[in-house]
Amino acid sequence: MKKLYFLFFIFFISVSSGKLFSQGATFVFSNTGTTPQIDSAITYTGNLWGQYINSAVPIKIHLYYMNLFGSTLAITIPNGERDFPSAPIDSVWYPSCLANAMEGVEINPGEDDMNIYFDNTHSWYFGTDANCPAGQYDFVSTLLHEIGHGLGFLSLAKLDGDTMGSFGNITAADLAPLVTTFPFPNLQNKCSIFSYYMENAGGQSIVDTTLFPNPSVILGSQLKSNGIYFNAPLSVAQNGGNRVRLFAPAVYAEGSSMEHLNEATFPPLNANTLMTPYTGMAEEHHSPGPVTIAILEDIGWNVNHIGLENYTSDLKMHVFPNPVEDDAYIRLDKTVENEDLEVIDMYGRVVLSTNVSIEKGHYYPINVSQLDHGIYTVRIRDGVFKLIRN
Repeated sequence: MKKLYFLFFIFFISVSSGKLFSQGATFVFSNTGTTPQIDSAITYTGNLWGQYINSAVPIKIHLYYMNLFGSTLAITIPNGERDFPSAPIDSVWYPSCLANAMEGVEINPGEDDMNIYFDNTHSWYFGTDANCPAGQYDFVSTLLHEIGHGLGFLSLAKLDGDTMGSFGNITAADLAPLVTTFPFPNLQNKCSIFSYYMENAGGQSIVDTTLFPNPSVILGSQLKSNGIYFNAPLSVAQNGGNRVRLFAPAVYAEGSSMEHLNEATFPPLNANTLMTPYTGMAEEHHSPGPVTIAILEDIGWNVNHIGLENYTSDLKMHVFPNPVEDDAYIRLDKTVENEDLEVIDMYGRVVLSTNVSIEKGHYYPINVSQLDHGIYTVRIRDGVFKLIRN
């Protein structure tokens, strides 16, 4: 059984017993130490992810196939941006690929969006048929997982001395001996957009520094509380109305804690198990799962739900343009009559509500110019969609 790690912008798998989005995304890989067979599996995996997220800006990844740290399968270090013009939330780190997608242009020219390192001493299956044999690890599944971290499954959490917890307190020295192909950012004790939506069992935001100073021992206790949840509208709706439980065991696991879905909640046969912290030989997952896609949508990605057989919404909705400044237009795949349309802010408050009748395929306008800039959820009946107000 392998354990999937993260440290700051760094994710491991280690052994343990107004801008328009294009349709889809293009992944551009530069590889070191690989073979044509590995390169083919890499391209295949990029194409898999490319059908779920939308970005007009190519996502650039440098992948190394090299000798790592004994039990470690793979490591990902994503690049980051914050306070860019289209950022829905200030003073919060976004993966650079997400920031580029929101901007519609590359704001980190010449830089990779993530570095991924694979250990070349393990036995890998490089096939793309989801038929990994016993005694090998499925390369596609592992790479799909690692790219998921680079797309936004990162908290920037750190625990020093098993007591002092922090967000955004990781430096390049913590990543040694690895060195990124891009300048390592000064995190300045800022959290990520992923951790921004984290709360404890009592519903308290763990990035609220009035409750949990950053850094502090009390924050450190939260990182080991075994009760941390991701609470944002789309992922909660996709998870049966429940907050999404994250991996935060009582014994802090560097690189795994705070960076994954909870293993016990999403076991190996669950559709959402890709982003849990453990994987085993011959275990394969070639789909991110609907909860993972909903989390990515909650943090700001424009996504596609194609091929997610467990996606729960019966009503599919398209909002254009997105991000929006003043007027947004809603198109549905079914006609609705006398239904409540609600716009909900990131705190769960209904900030706009109206009764609507919308004919299938027609655009219905709503004016959002009175709303503050940020991320909102548009909801009609069981249909939900993420809206970004510039």
